[in-house]
Amino acid sequence: MISYLRNARYLTIEDVIYLIRDDRARVNRLRTYLSWKEVRKTARKEESSATKGGADVEIEDLEDDLVGESGSGRVSSSTGPAAKLEMIGAS
Repeated sequence: MISYLRNARYLTIEDVIYLIRDDRARVNRLRTYLSWKEVRKTARKEESSATKGGADVEIEDLEDDLVGESGSGRVSSSTGPAAKLEMIGAS
């Protein structure tokens, strides 16, 4: 219904956030889930490229990616669903 109102073909993350915007706990759980999903996806890509290239992925590098630049313990990404959620101010 929401995607129909904005003449879109598919339901997006923003639509789901809009539907659950009043329940802050659900929004936070969804943001956490999406950020960890993105971390797992990038880790798989790094693992597959390391396996093909023969290089090992250092644990410290992955921990630095998880902590981010600010050291706040949050995943920092410039693209993807987590960045979209941060842009719309869902917290």
